Formats: sequence, structure tokens, C-alpha cells
Amino acid sequence: MGLLMSNFYRFLIGFLVLSFGMWHINDGAKAFSGPQVSTGNLPVHHLHTTCTNGSPINFFTNSNAASFLITEIWLGTTSSNSTGHSRLYLDGSPLVRLAVPGDESTVLHTQSGIAVSSGQTLSCDRQSSWGVEMTVIGYYAHTP
Repeated sequence: MGLLMSNFYRFLIGFLVLSFGMWHINDGAKAFSGPQVSTGNLPVHHLHTTCTNGSPINFFTNSNAASFLITEIWLGTTSSNSTGHSRLYLDGSPLVRLAVPGDESTVLHTQSGIAVSSGQTLSCDRQSSWGVEMTVIGYYAHTP
């Protein structure tokens, strides 16, 4: 009888501990809510230009105090006969070179955005004999 009572008491104590633990966990469980961030929209801007042969042409200077974040760069060619090549510059330094097959377009998506700070200038040129059009898409960053 002693062994049977001993197992019963072990079961009872285990049950009570487990029950108290489950009650305590459920009672005090609170999910972390994280920062309160607005899900509002940022206005998207499209900057379009036709890139020329030779030296880069300026097509955008950030005159806003906030940084302009590039999220996509679209490149298209005006000819179906040739591949178009173009470079995008930031303050005169090459940022990216893109190529597009004739009569098509290509898009470069950025993960976190390419920042164009206040006062910086975007320009482009083409390294092909056919016309190349570039559209830069992005938004102005909001500082808290």
C-alpha cells in the first residue's frame, strides 16, 4: 500500500505543479506589440529622361531636405535592332550600368533603396548608338 500511495502523491503533486504552471503561463502571457508604425503611403515619384551619347546629362537634383530613396530603375530602348546600354551616375560617379535587349525593358529593384541626399544629382548617359530611356522610381524618406 505504501508504494501505491507514494505513486498517487507523486501524480497529485505533479498534476498540481503542472496545473499551476499552465495557469501562470496563460495568465501572464502578453505578446510584444513592437513599435507603433503607420502603414500609410509614401508618395512615389517617377523621374524620366532620355539618356544621350557622350557625357552624362543631369536629370534630377534633390532640392528637398529629405533623402530621395531609389526603389527601382527602369531602362528601355527605342530600337528593336540593338541592345541599349546606359549608366546611372550619382554626383558624377557611376552608380549602376544597365543593358536592355532591343524593343524590351529591364527593371532593377533595390532591397533597401539607394539614397540620394539633399543636394546630390542624378545623371545618365548611353553607351549604344540607339536611344535609351530611363525612369527612376522612389520616394522621399520621412525623418521621425
